[in-house]
Amino acid sequence: MRRLAVVVLLAALAAPAAGGSALATAGQVLWAPFRYVGGRVGDLFDIFDLNLGVGAGAKADVKYAVNFLGAGRVDAVRFGLTDGTLDLWREKDREVGLFPFSLIGWPAHIAGRVLNNPRLSEDAIKLAVAHSLGTQTVDRQMQAREGAVVLQDVLKMWRHTTWGNSLPVGAELHAGLVGVRVAAKPFQVLDFGLGFVGIDLDPWLRKRPF
Repeated sequence: MRRLAVVVLLAALAAPAAGGSALATAGQVLWAPFRYVGGRVGDLFDIFDLNLGVGAGAKADVKYAVNFLGAGRVDAVRFGLTDGTLDLWREKDREVGLFPFSLIGWPAHIAGRVLNNPRLSEDAIKLAVAHSLGTQTVDRQMQAREGAVVLQDVLKMWRHTTWGNSLPVGAELHAGLVGVRVAAKPFQVLDFGLGFVGIDLDPWLRKRPF
C-alpha cells in the first residue's frame, strides 16, 4: 500500500510538469511565425545605412565595394540607421580615395621609368596603389547604446569593421554643418535572402575581416 501511495504521489507531481512542458511547446510553435518575420525584418534593416550628420566638415564620396572616389574630413554628431539599429553617435571621419582617376598613375609610372625620372615614377606608383585602394579613418563613439562604445579603425578595401559592413555601395555628402550618408551592404543582402530558407549568416557577418 505504501509503494502504491508513492507511485500515485509521483504521478501527481509529474502531471503539472508534463502539462507545463506541453504548454511551453505550444507557445513556441505559435510564436515561431512572428519570430521568423521579425528575423527577416531585422535582416532587411541590416542592409542599409541611412543617417544624418551635424557638425563641422566637408566631404563627398561614392563607394563602390572595394574602391571609392572621394575625400574629406568631418567631425559630427550622427543620427540614423546603422548596423540595423537607430542610433546616435559622435564620429570623426577622414578619407581619401581617387579610383578610377588614380589609375593614371600606372602610365605615369612607366613614363617616369622611360624618362629616367625616379621621382615621377615613385610618386606615380603611390598615386596608383594608395589612392586606388583608398583609406578611411574612423573614430566613432556610440551614445544611444548602453554604455559608450568606442570604435577607432582604419578601413581599406574589404577590410572593414565587420564582414557585414564590408564592400559598401553608396554615397555621402557633407557640406559645412550638415551631411547625409546612404549605403547598402552586399553581404547583408545575401544574409537577407538566405534567411528565407533558414540560413543565418549573422555569426560570420559580425566577425572582423582578416
